[in-house]
Amino acid sequence: ARFDLYYYNGSEITPDRWVPLGDPIIINVTVPKSLFEENCTLGRVEIRFELWTPNFTVFIQVVYDAIYEPHWSTYSSITNYTSGMPEYYNWILFFLNVTESNYFEDDQTYYVKFVGEFNTSTPIGLYTVCMDIRDNAGNHISNWGLSSWIAGYEPCRTYPIGAPREEVEYHYFRG
Repeated sequence: ARFDLYYYNGSEITPDRWVPLGDPIIINVTVPKSLFEENCTLGRVEIRFELWTPNFTVFIQVVYDAIYEPHWSTYSSITNYTSGMPEYYNWILFFLNVTESNYFEDDQTYYVKFVGEFNTSTPIGLYTVCMDIRDNAGNHISNWGLSSWIAGYEPCRTYPIGAPREEVEYHYFRG
């Protein structure tokens, strides 16, 4: 299984490029049916964007749920640690375009396409992006196996969101 990020114009967003705020992106997910045990099907695909800093964390989740309505959803939260006690905020940081997002399958693979954008209130930073897959019985289908690494595919990657990597690194690590 794998996921890939693209600018809306179709150019791939590799980890050395950055994701601008307010511009649509595409997240393509491919899940081989061979990952599932007999009589199991795709239940849920989740892409998580996580930012961890000393003062706050950001969690953004984009979901396709093949079983339950709504099939398409997004969830975001920010936890602020600057006051000594964690303060939690649930904000919409990713707008999911459910009209353009889609799901289909063929004999060998499930395909999920998320289309959406990070809003301009999303904190800039180096986000770790991971994918989780569950089958229709709720079992977790890991993408962390040795086969992922042997194939040259990292199951989690870091992307700069909101600014180029150099600006983000300077802001968080040298600024």
